[in-house]
Amino acid sequence: MEHNITILSTRELDEAQAIRLREKGFRFDQVPFIEMKPRTGEGLRNELKALTGKPLLAVFTSRVGVAAVTGLLDSVPGQWQVACMGGATRTNAESFFGSETVVLESGSAKELGEKLQAMDSPLPVVFFAGNRRLDELPALLQSHPAGFSEVTVYDTNETPVKLQQPYDGILFFSPSAAQSFFSVNEAAADTVLFAIGDTTAAAIRQLSANKIITSPFHSPAKMIEAVLGHFAGGQLD
Repeated sequence: MEHNITILSTRELDEAQAIRLREKGFRFDQVPFIEMKPRTGEGLRNELKALTGKPLLAVFTSRVGVAAVTGLLDSVPGQWQVACMGGATRTNAESFFGSETVVLESGSAKELGEKLQAMDSPLPVVFFAGNRRLDELPALLQSHPAGFSEVTVYDTNETPVKLQQPYDGILFFSPSAAQSFFSVNEAAADTVLFAIGDTTAAAIRQLSANKIITSPFHSPAKMIEAVLGHFAGGQLD
C-alpha cells in the first residue's frame, strides 16, 4: 500500500522550498530545534567599529553571523575581504559587502579553513562566530602568519521537542540542530537523515547509525533537491 512520504525539517523552510515538496506530494513538518540570536550591545558595536577601518579577511560560516555583523555596522568596510560558506551565507555577504569582496567560498568549515591556509593571505583573519562554533576552522587558522582572532556575534540555543511520529526523512542544517534533536528523540531504523554539508553529516554520525545523505552544497535548496532525488515520486510502497 502506497503512502505519501513524510519529511521533518529541523528548521523553517523558505516558501519556494515548501512548494517544491508539496508539488511532489510530500507531507512535511517544520520544527526548529535551535534558536540563533544575533548579539547586540554597545560593547560589540564598538568592537566591530574599531575593525571597520582595518584591512582584514572576514570569515563567516553562518548567515546569522553575517546578519549579526552587518546589523551593527553603519557602513560597508572599505578594506575587508570575505571568506564564507556558500548558499545563503554567501548571498547575504555579497548583498552587504559586495560580490567583489568575497574571495573564497566553501561547503564546510573544515574545507574553508584548508582553503584559507592554502590561500596564505597577507591579511589578518577574523572569524565572526557563534558561541557554539566547532573547533575545526580555528584549529587550522591559529597559526595564520598575519594573525587570527575570533569575535562571537551570535548565540545558538537548543530548543528540543519530543516528537510522537516517525518520518521517512529528516533534514538537518547544523550540528547543533542534530544534537538538539537526538537529545530527546531517536530516528526510526529506516528513516533517512539528510545533512547540509560534511560538518553536519559528521555530527549526525556520532549520534545515529541511520543512512545519511549529504548535500554537496551548503544550500537549503540543494537539500530539497537531494530529498526529491532520493524519494523520487513522493510515495513509498
